[in-house]
Amino acid sequence: MARPIRLPIQYRPRTPFVYWSLRVEGAGRWGWMLVSGLCLGAIVTAAILKPDPRGHGTHEQLGLPPCSFMLTTGLPCPTCGMTSAFSLVVRGKVLEGIIAQPASAALCLLTIIMLPISLWTVATGRSICVNWDRLGAVRVSLAFAMIFVGAWGFKLLQALATGQYLTR
Repeated sequence: MARPIRLPIQYRPRTPFVYWSLRVEGAGRWGWMLVSGLCLGAIVTAAILKPDPRGHGTHEQLGLPPCSFMLTTGLPCPTCGMTSAFSLVVRGKVLEGIIAQPASAALCLLTIIMLPISLWTVATGRSICVNWDRLGAVRVSLAFAMIFVGAWGFKLLQALATGQYLTR
């Protein structure tokens, strides 16, 4: 019986997690223009709003009603403090934004990072690509979910420790 032939292992460089693609044309460029507009709109809106000193309730300046979850239970909802955190982080008060709502502070920082990337893509026609095969879309989704649930847990612990939200 013949032995199998062993071929030398060829080195293949691994594709990075994030890299710049070759070109973006037509509808892709319009899509990146939409992304830059949404990022800019969120940042400008957060800059215009005055952060509520309680760490929640800033959304009421937009004409939205108070949080019905908080009014009913006396506890913060999963998105409690998101507008306040955005408004604080845009003003450079990152630590206060993290205390107001950790997931929203991270989302705001991601929005601030995405603005110049999207504007650069619109201007040059080269976009950023995520290597989902290497990074793993499921892992990224689970990480975001864990951050979001962890932030709500943080807000619940903060509410129970300070008793701030329990008054209706």
